[in-house]
This record gives sequence, structure tokens and C-alpha cells, in this order.
Amino acid sequence: MSDNVDDILDNDPVADDSEESEQTPTDEPGATDAESDSTEMPERTVPSGVSTPADDELGHVLASEEIHVSRRDYQVNAFIRTGAREGIRLGDYVQIPYPDDSSELFAVTDSLRYEPYTDLDDKSDAHNQISAHVELDESEYVQVAELEPLAILKNVGSDDIESGIVNRIPKPNSPARLARDEDCLRTGLNIPGKGIFTGWLSVGGEPMTVNNENFPYYLSNPGIDRDRRR
Repeated sequence: MSDNVDDILDNDPVADDSEESEQTPTDEPGATDAESDSTEMPERTVPSGVSTPADDELGHVLASEEIHVSRRDYQVNAFIRTGAREGIRLGDYVQIPYPDDSSELFAVTDSLRYEPYTDLDDKSDAHNQISAHVELDESEYVQVAELEPLAILKNVGSDDIESGIVNRIPKPNSPARLARDEDCLRTGLNIPGKGIFTGWLSVGGEPMTVNNENFPYYLSNPGIDRDRRR
């Protein structure tokens, strides 16, 4: 055996074996790029279920917070999309459809609040440092409406709408929209369609408009015959 180190390295059988083992099948003659590409998954498009929100759509029922209705209390909160923030007021009436039939939850806006997107709020030095360099506005926050369920409307979209007690929970991510249908408002609030005119239905002291007209509020006493003379 040679004592020369270079000769020993050049004839090292272990090194020769490792070099041969590093060769891959693609290095062999006859292998093409087309054969290696044949194992790749084909691209597929997934249809989106998100649609453009309607003009009267406020947002959706929050799924990240607890949703419950009971005989004692309730918690139904809705995320308000940015484009609808200026259109909602405290006391506005909201409808949330159930997915299986023509029934909808009829509720009133009980509270409005802002929440930060993250755990960082304005009660910290970090917030002051950020706001000193960047102008923060309401787009940095989430607006949430806390809803008070009032009734369940049945047969919505027909001429025979009925009102029932709230005995069902709305589904997470269900769309929430402003109640602006006259029949739904009268049924949900138990306001007759005729009788003694007392004024206009208002929200926050401002008259509510339906189809660009003020919503009339009537009182009715079916026990009194106005045509009866004494």
C-alpha cells in the first residue's frame, strides 16, 4: 500500500461508493423533464361562495363570540362591515334569516361598540408611540352591534307573515340586514296597519323611512266601535 496521502484519497473505496449513491434516476440517460413533471398535481380553481353584500346588509353574526338565546338572557352580536357603519343607529331593527325555511330573527340594535383588531388597545404606551407616527382612524377597529332578539317572523316574503316567540338560535356567520320591509316591521313590532295616527316610527329621535317615506305609527282598539252611536 502506498504511503502517499494523495494516492490513498484517490483510491478511497468509500468515497467512490458515496459518489455513486448520490446519483438520482433523473441523471440516468433517457430521463426527461416531461417524465418528472407528470407527477405534479394539476391546478384547480375553487369557486368562491362570497357574494357582494346587498345595500341593506349590515354584516354577519359573529362566530368568534358565544351565541345564545334563553328565557333569561341572550347574546347575539353582529360584525358591521365598514361600508355599513354610517348607516346603523342605536335602536335600528335587524333581520337575520334562518337557513332552512322562510323564518327570520327580528331584533333591535341594543348596543354599538368598537374593538381593536388585535389585543393592543389605547391604554398602553405602545399605542401612544404608534399614534405619534401613524394616524389611526376607525378602520383600525372592528365595529360590533349587540342585538336584542324581539321575535321570530314566519312566512317572510309572503302576504301572511306571522310573529312568534324567540325559541331558535341564529346560525354563525348568517347575514344581518336592516329591517326595512313594512310588513315585517309591523308584524315584528305589533303595529297595526290602520287606526288612530299617533306619529312616525323613529330611531334615535329620527323618523324611520321605508321606501323613502316616513313610517306611520297607528293605535287600534278593536273593542271600540267608532261607528257606534250612544
